[in-house]
Amino acid sequence: MSWLPHATGPVLAENRPNRPKEERQLGGGAAMYHIYETKDGRHVTLGGSEVKFAKKPARGLGPARTWWRCARKPPGAVQDPVKAFFAETFRTKTRDAWTAWVRGP
Repeated sequence: MSWLPHATGPVLAENRPNRPKEERQLGGGAAMYHIYETKDGRHVTLGGSEVKFAKKPARGLGPARTWWRCARKPPGAVQDPVKAFFAETFRTKTRDAWTAWVRGP
């Protein structure tokens, strides 16, 4: 029930059909809230539903100028370049290597 407003809010507030691919919640509309395949065919998930919380940890993924401006935009097709950048980046290491990277030294 607590997730219901996220799924139905835009539909009810804007009187429009749901467009999951353009929404942040679980539909894949936001680059920072998405699933990416790793080098070994496994996956990592980003859960930065609010980009400001993901900025610092994601900084190590590459030059922020490459993706940050685009990631701050609303969910949808405008974030496709960031998703492509993250997809390419996460495919460079195994899931275990990314897990170790997150944990740090």
